[in-house]
Amino acid sequence: MGHVPTHLRASNGLPFFTAESRQWMESRTGQTINFHRLSIENPSRHKLAVDGLASTKEYFQASNHPDLPDRSMVLSVFHSFRHSWVHRSFPLLHPDLLHYTMEAAYENRTSDASPDASTARACIFAFIAFIGSSPFGLAVTHDTNLQQYGHEAQYLLSEALDETASLDGIQALLML
Repeated sequence: MGHVPTHLRASNGLPFFTAESRQWMESRTGQTINFHRLSIENPSRHKLAVDGLASTKEYFQASNHPDLPDRSMVLSVFHSFRHSWVHRSFPLLHPDLLHYTMEAAYENRTSDASPDASTARACIFAFIAFIGSSPFGLAVTHDTNLQQYGHEAQYLLSEALDETASLDGIQALLML
């Protein structure tokens, strides 16, 4: 059906929802939804999308890009996160699929679960930035530039906005 993330495109919404999804939403709400206003084909939306993406990419292309954080540190932080109360309240990373994200981010080995290495890297940067800047008591090494990690996640996601939505991308967006 149309409730699967692969039926969305992150920046332009084409195809935003399948015909079945639209009918389902209209049957539940009793309202006809104007999906055209969300479409990239809508002239005002197109201009906003193009201008916004261009300025984001231009800003970040001039910046220094950090290396991925140490893999063992990410796994250690995730282990602490997973066994804390925070994970029950904020299940931001799928624990059974994290190894696919790590393989895509660190080894460029993509899979059905993690189809894009750039988005997987964004997910890793967003996770460390989120955990390190949150008041949950989960420690990240002191030499980590959390703000730069957050910016890098945003930059990597701006490159992936025209791709099919993925779990890594959705998780990164939730953490940012």
